[in-house]
Amino acid sequence: MKVQNFLKAFIHLFWSVWFLNINYVYAERYISHSGPEEQIWWGKRAEMGDSTIIHWKQLNIVWYLNSNGAGDGLTFSQVKSAVENSFDSWENVSTATISFSYGGQTDRTWSNDGYNVHYWAESGDPAFDVIGSGYLAVTVITFNSSEELLDVDIIFNGRDYEWKIDGNDYDIQAVSTHEIGHMIGLHHTEVMEPPLPTMYPYYNGTSARSLEFDDKVGISFLYRGNLIDNETLSGDDYYDWDLRVINNSTLTVEKGAVINFEDYYRVNIQDGSALIANGTSTEPITLTSSSSNPSP
Repeated sequence: MKVQNFLKAFIHLFWSVWFLNINYVYAERYISHSGPEEQIWWGKRAEMGDSTIIHWKQLNIVWYLNSNGAGDGLTFSQVKSAVENSFDSWENVSTATISFSYGGQTDRTWSNDGYNVHYWAESGDPAFDVIGSGYLAVTVITFNSSEELLDVDIIFNGRDYEWKIDGNDYDIQAVSTHEIGHMIGLHHTEVMEPPLPTMYPYYNGTSARSLEFDDKVGISFLYRGNLIDNETLSGDDYYDWDLRVINNSTLTVEKGAVINFEDYYRVNIQDGSALIANGTSTEPITLTSSSSNPSP
């Protein structure tokens, strides 16, 4: 199937993400790009330390709500409140540094225009060339050659599903919280046992309104460099932000690893946490900086 025909995303799942210049990621695995293609379908998944990880470089993301709201008897104010609560779930993670601001209502829908829009598509909307049937929502993401996210629009399927705010299916806040996870660079979690993370791939009612530890691990790494769980580095790793080992966690660096830091970035080990380096005389661990004049 050709990319220009607006490919359907993630068959057999109720959630969906569609990409312009993007790849799928998993919690504790992160967005990267695999080349100069303008549009990528499926693509590689990147682990922590990949040199092409994609994320927001500005740390306050402005979002908009399409003026048509969600329909289904809900007022614009009710829909706005549900979406705001979704953003709050991510913003309130204390070990991450990212915030979200409401930019107002707009008649914009979804395109690479610098407006991050929540939008409900109804019958006849060309968005269904992307959504297809059976999907609750689709996230459309654009980034540049500097690994910077530029535009993210979330399209809700208003044709095939009735949307609710009272905890019944289909819950706006739950679906929005999940899709915002894709918006910031996370993919469906590999955790399949309760308590199920927000990034669990199937619709699971209102439980997705609240983040679980796996969700927090992902956002904490992407938006402060905080490692709040035990992690292991091996092979060649690249970071253009500080890494901080916190939360009584342990960072293990395997023998032969090469850890590359852009400019003056470094690893910080907080009290109660630990760094274990397993280098040998024949397979040493190497730390490098790409800056010609790194800070002390």
